[in-house]
Amino acid sequence: MRTSILRGAATRSTALMSAAVLSTTLLLTTLLLTACGGGSPEAAPVPDDWQTFTAGRVVVKAPPTWRKLDAPSAGDGTTTTTFGLPDDGSMVRPGVSVTSVPHPDRDAADEASALVTREKATNGAKDVTTTEVERAGATSAVEVTFWQELRSAEGPVEVAHHWLVADLDDGSQVLVGALGARADFEELPLDEAIAAVDLRGGDS
Repeated sequence: MRTSILRGAATRSTALMSAAVLSTTLLLTTLLLTACGGGSPEAAPVPDDWQTFTAGRVVVKAPPTWRKLDAPSAGDGTTTTTFGLPDDGSMVRPGVSVTSVPHPDRDAADEASALVTREKATNGAKDVTTTEVERAGATSAVEVTFWQELRSAEGPVEVAHHWLVADLDDGSQVLVGALGARADFEELPLDEAIAAVDLRGGDS
């Protein structure tokens, strides 16, 4: 799913990551920063008042105040859908993006590695964790967390990221990225939103 963006912050692209990861991270920066089969773990439960959004094979659960945000699609069949709070003028808006890649050119582990490499080379990525996980509907999946200090006209801001990169059992790949202000991340439902992602729902 795009790193997020800061108001007025410049974003640099590199050739270190695939087009899918690059478009996802750039999109998150623009929209949200005002800057495996049976036996795999199921999606985590969420509060009763949370909404359900569908993005291809991915079902995202989100708080009742979140909305689907506009997002462009690539010409190669790759699509990105972003969900988050409406723009209220805050420097950082929490949200989740889902990028669906019908024909990935590398597996989830390599895609996650490319994501980390790019973020280290551009905006910096601190306290990186990369963990292989099992998720129902995925043949392989990796979760990545890190935080960055980005700059804007208002000054520096620390942004935390939580990504799920998964190869689905139909051969496609998805990148689901959650981001928000680092100081508030534990109180925001972003980790919960990633845990609640269902990779088997939506359009097959």
